[in-house]
Amino acid sequence: MLPDCWPALELFLGLQGQWRIVAGFGGVFYQGLDYPAVESLLRLKVSGKKKRHRLFDQIQLIEQGALKTINEQKK
Repeated sequence: MLPDCWPALELFLGLQGQWRIVAGFGGVFYQGLDYPAVESLLRLKVSGKKKRHRLFDQIQLIEQGALKTINEQKK
């Protein structure tokens, strides 16, 4: 992993309990991260609006990969 990506990964791991999940007869489906929780964590941990925006974009990329993997495993 590139050193520039570590801060986003650390923040993503800090959000591990902040998933939006839908449960029904078909099982559990992960919709994505709870973005108000992401914003709160970024405001607590990261100074600078530009840096927060960059990290948010990186977190979304990690989220996309994680969602694909998590939801495929449920099938």
